Amino acid sequence: MNLKKLEPLEKLSKKELIDLINKECSDNQIIEELEKEIAERTNEIKYKSDQLKNSEESYQELLTNLQGLAYQYRPKGRGWETTFISKGAKELTGYSAEEFSTGKIKVDQDLIDPAINKKVWSEIKKALKEKISFNVKYPIVTKSGAEKWVLDRGKAVYNDKGKLTALEGVMIDITREILQEEKLLLAQQEISSQNKRISEREKAYATLLTNLQGMAYRCLNDKYSTVTFISDGCLQLTGYTSEEIRKSKRFFETKIVRKDYQISNQSVIERALKDQQPYEISFPIICKNGMQKWVSERGIGIYDEYGTLQALEGFIVDITEAKNLEKQLRLAQETIDKAPILIEWIKEDGSFYYVNNETIKVSQFSQEEFDTKKIYEIDPSMNKKQWGKTFKERNEKPLKDVESTYIKKDGSRFPVLINAINIEYDGAVYNCAYINDITNIKLIEEELKLTNYELSASEEELRQQSEELHALNENLEVQKKELENTVYQLKNTRDQLIHTEKMASLGVLVAGIAHELNNPIGYIKTSSEALKMLLDDLNKEIKNLTNQESDVINELTQDLNQMATHINSGAEQAAEIVKGLRTFSRMDKEKIERHNIHDTINNVLLMLHNNYKYKINIIKEFGDIPPIECAPGQINQVLMNLINNAVQAIENEGEILVKTEMIEERVMVTIKDNGPGISEEMQSRIFEPFYTTKEPGEGTGLGLSISLGIIQDHNGSINFTSNNDGTIFTVSLPTKQGAN
Repeated sequence: MNLKKLEPLEKLSKKELIDLINKECSDNQIIEELEKEIAERTNEIKYKSDQLKNSEESYQELLTNLQGLAYQYRPKGRGWETTFISKGAKELTGYSAEEFSTGKIKVDQDLIDPAINKKVWSEIKKALKEKISFNVKYPIVTKSGAEKWVLDRGKAVYNDKGKLTALEGVMIDITREILQEEKLLLAQQEISSQNKRISEREKAYATLLTNLQGMAYRCLNDKYSTVTFISDGCLQLTGYTSEEIRKSKRFFETKIVRKDYQISNQSVIERALKDQQPYEISFPIICKNGMQKWVSERGIGIYDEYGTLQALEGFIVDITEAKNLEKQLRLAQETIDKAPILIEWIKEDGSFYYVNNETIKVSQFSQEEFDTKKIYEIDPSMNKKQWGKTFKERNEKPLKDVESTYIKKDGSRFPVLINAINIEYDGAVYNCAYINDITNIKLIEEELKLTNYELSASEEELRQQSEELHALNENLEVQKKELENTVYQLKNTRDQLIHTEKMASLGVLVAGIAHELNNPIGYIKTSSEALKMLLDDLNKEIKNLTNQESDVINELTQDLNQMATHINSGAEQAAEIVKGLRTFSRMDKEKIERHNIHDTINNVLLMLHNNYKYKINIIKEFGDIPPIECAPGQINQVLMNLINNAVQAIENEGEILVKTEMIEERVMVTIKDNGPGISEEMQSRIFEPFYTTKEPGEGTGLGLSISLGIIQDHNGSINFTSNNDGTIFTVSLPTKQGAN
């Protein structure tokens, strides 16, 4: 008998197989072989059954640690039936898993608002259509009536023909994340599957774990803590692939856990495993790229039937953002608690939701006493009815800088200044009040009142003294004006004497020099012209004697003529300088005549040419201006002084602009240099007599003072501006004297 023929009968029970064999065979040897084969098959089936059971128990233990609700729905008609719901349903919704499994409670009908359910289901259907995972956030109403926000993440399961066979997912409570903007990624989930083979179970759980934020792991309890399973979330969390982690020995200790946390983490895990309890720890990790993250790890030990630890299974999720928010919240709380003002959060019924440390310190009430008190018990200006009205008013109009009185625990009262506004927090409205203790300010006010009273008592006496001082001041003011007039006259007289004496001496000197230079210059000019005539005659005589042209003689004659021309040009230039000196020497103030101011400017530039010819570029922009009535010698002195100051202001190379123009019947002369400018402290004093910035012996400090006097005598004005880019002087003169 061929035993292989019995293989299709392996699903029969042991008794059925024996009965069948007894009917067909009586040979003892065959019976023994059959019994042996049956025993082996039975042991194999038992081994696989135990293996399946252990695997299911392992995953059930893993899912027990999940925080949230895992589910599986299968299509039924036009709707869905719940084929699996984890025990986390009770904690999340208040309803037991049995209520969901029996269909007594349905998520879309009993937990989700119909309007919201329509939008949620629309997003899920869209994901199903595209055959991708869905990730939906929405609110649910629990059995107690409380509202919670959940994150529903899941994925459709299809058969080999691509037909939708199930919908599996996880529903996680994210209420705290939504309300407090904390995004703690709760990665513990629960799921189970029904009677399937181990491979099918692993595939189903792998699909579920792929959707987790974070990573799930399983480590053997061996010397090297070998990682036998790691979910795909490891790459996003740590930067390491699942293959890198599985190949690494003691991956967590040697790769990612920060060294200063390794001993404490190990201690917590060992204590929990010793008591066969789940463990939960938070610690920083170092990712593959060197970046640090904070994570939360929750796991449990897997034990055999003898209580021997076989493996560790758990989840690790990223809580970096939550840590940062927690740090910011601690900082904000510390700031508020230690603020030097009273801060109170008051409910609509008048009870206190929160008070800071300063409020407790100043009022002398403890935190426990504030928990039982109402605002109108410490603010005597309030009562229960009035507080209700005030609370509603502060929804629309904040309270700003209002004085009131508070009562301390010992019964004493102290003044306060209140600023308050209603704010919404955690689904409720509170009145947030910022209160300043103004006791010291009030004491100061009282002292000021007393001081004012004392001051008012002596006000009459001071008024009488003031009247006497006023009379004295009037007499002093008259005397002051008389002295000022006398000083002004003496100052003007002194300046005029200095000016007159200087100009008289300078005029005599310049006139004498001009007269003495005029004769030799005239002699040189006349001699140069006679020399040219003699050269011409000499050239003619040579031609007559030789009766031929000579290149040497012609070249020599040209050189001599050119030399005579240079001598004549130099004589004319010297004559112009003498002419300028004679113009400068005309200092008679009383002699007013019509004069072209361009001639004066050209004479000044000619006389100063030696001072600027190697370093300064003179730019002349002469406008169309008429002759003006003036004393030419005095105007010459003013322009000489201003242009010379501009030349001296430029240390190295630079340029000076001399511009004339006609503006509103007045001739304007502008002299601009690009020197370093005049400092601000000197600008207010440059027209003072004898004030100078030059070294001793280089200037008297009278130039600008005398220039100002001359221009004012001509009914004109001098203005200037100066900065780091240079200085601009502007002289304004009327075309006719007597005209403004």
